[in-house]
Amino acid sequence: MANVISIIASKACSTNRQDTSKSTNFLAVNNRVLNYKWYDYETALFWDNSNIEDDITYNLKYYIESVSYGSYMPSGEDRYISLGCYTTGKTYDTVAWDDARTYIGQIKQPKVGQQTIQVTGAQIKKGLVLYTERSQQNSIWELGADLGRITQGEPYAPRLEFVIEDATVSNLVLDQLDTDKNIVCSWSSTNQKYLELQALQGSNVVYSINGTTVNSVSIPYNTLPAGEVKFRVRVGNGFGSNIYWSNWIETTKTLIKKTPSVPLLEPDRIQVRREIPISVTATASNVTNWIYECIQNGITKFTDSGTAAIATTIPSNVLSNGTAKNRIIATYIPEWATSSADYRTAVKETEFTVYGKPSNPILQLDTTYSTPYPLFRWANATEQISYRLKIKDGAAVILDSSEVFGASVREHKFTNTLPNKKTYTAELQIKNQYGLWSDVVTATFKVDFAELAQPTFNVYADPTNASIVINLESVEDANFHFHEIHRREINGTWIRMAIDLQLIDEYKDYGVASGVEYEYKVRAVDANTAYTDSVIKPCKVSFNKTILSVPFSDAVFSVRYNLKKSIDNAEDKTFVLYSGLNKPKMIEGTADYKIIGLSCSFKSPVELEEFKAIARQRVLLLRDGRGLKLYGNIHSIKDTYEDPNYYNVSFTFTETYYKEGDWIEAEQLPLRFVDSEW
Repeated sequence: MANVISIIASKACSTNRQDTSKSTNFLAVNNRVLNYKWYDYETALFWDNSNIEDDITYNLKYYIESVSYGSYMPSGEDRYISLGCYTTGKTYDTVAWDDARTYIGQIKQPKVGQQTIQVTGAQIKKGLVLYTERSQQNSIWELGADLGRITQGEPYAPRLEFVIEDATVSNLVLDQLDTDKNIVCSWSSTNQKYLELQALQGSNVVYSINGTTVNSVSIPYNTLPAGEVKFRVRVGNGFGSNIYWSNWIETTKTLIKKTPSVPLLEPDRIQVRREIPISVTATASNVTNWIYECIQNGITKFTDSGTAAIATTIPSNVLSNGTAKNRIIATYIPEWATSSADYRTAVKETEFTVYGKPSNPILQLDTTYSTPYPLFRWANATEQISYRLKIKDGAAVILDSSEVFGASVREHKFTNTLPNKKTYTAELQIKNQYGLWSDVVTATFKVDFAELAQPTFNVYADPTNASIVINLESVEDANFHFHEIHRREINGTWIRMAIDLQLIDEYKDYGVASGVEYEYKVRAVDANTAYTDSVIKPCKVSFNKTILSVPFSDAVFSVRYNLKKSIDNAEDKTFVLYSGLNKPKMIEGTADYKIIGLSCSFKSPVELEEFKAIARQRVLLLRDGRGLKLYGNIHSIKDTYEDPNYYNVSFTFTETYYKEGDWIEAEQLPLRFVDSEW
């Protein structure tokens, strides 16, 4: 649809040929009708040039109200009203009669009515002039024509008319959606002289630009927000205040603002072996560069970086057993970035469990030990739950701890001795919670100590006290620390009976059966636990009495069998004394043990109470002349009053399973084991 625009001249005046005077602007006088002779006057027309475009062709329209031809007009000649523009450009204030003009066109034999002639905007801006001419002479005064009037107001006022064609726009497209790049919006259009482009997010205009005839606009990078953005454009045709716009056309797009993303980082929540290189990979997008860190216990154990795909390898044995953390710091750098403040980062973390052989312990041995019982120490065993220590003499394993459990244990001492004046190799391994052993670590050491002189002693039987007496008679030695006494039945197991005995000392063994032969040896121990054993000496004692005593002490009571109860053999239950208990605990099951009725007499109530006190607290030893030797407890103590001169009691002795071990004479019986040897 075309748009017709009409612009009335802003000023018009006539210039007089005879006196070169200039009339008042007759367009400014409302309804003023100006009569004049064309041969006396020229009419100058002017417009507001701000509303005129140079390259537009206008239709100049003016109205002739009357035409009269004077007698001076020779017959046979044509009459014309001509139009020109002032050659040098004139204004209302500078125009004068017969100023130089450039011919534009003319109307032949003018008549009353509307006249039209085409002019350009450039011609209009110079000022237009209407004047008369005849065909033979280009002289106004010879025309002799009397040409009617030009009045103000439609349809009579001189005016310019032109058509503004509708501008159309279509096919709005974007070359890309990345806000970190210039986004080019382009379209197709017709009759476009102006444009307006907008980008809106919601109701907010986030970008706007106005232009002229271009069919594309490049929106600078980092201008638009990410997300859904509506783009719209319209085009216009016309000029000045006479601009006609098309309808908006629009398209909605989802713009992206690239940020780094690392959705997957492996290993994640799995177990990996530390002895094998660990592959680290990630699925990532929009990453310009990256930094990788592997962290354990707050310490960065490994780091790497790159600009390509995220992938790296943690070398073997860099990590220790336990939890490890992956961390990727991914960075995206836009092309337009000028400083690190423009960078975008993302951090991804995962955890995984590292397992494998524990780190090797470090043996901390002395070069030389002055004892046959070295104390072996080690460090760097934080992963330890158990250990195994071997001592080798050359290729032969002479001591082996087997597996010993203990997460915090960092030392070990063997109970077996190492021969003197030799060099040995210690081999240590530790095991971790994953059941894996460390490498074997080794260290050599030497055992070199001053040996004590062989101790000497005498041993003899004491039937009166139902005991065997050992007299120590060793030679003075500067390195001597104490004596120990060991006893066994012939070809039996050695039991340590006493420690901390002096060079010259005496020990009475009350734990022997009548008529049974025992072997004794004395061990001299120095300050470094090195020792020397004596020769072995046998001895036995026989006695014709029944004795109830505290084991390994001189607390002895003479008792007699209660013939009414005699000795019963039970086969239904067993009694076991456990560490820390004063009396045996009855355990369900089948076992053979003896129940014996006994009695004894005391001269005073004090002795009786002492007996009862011991009976309540002790495991007691029962022996008789036939070689009987039983451990047990007594109960059911009753006063019998058989002899008015004595305090008589009867009681029951119940055998307890009580295995002799490595006991030491002490003021109180050291109940330190449960049904086992040391």
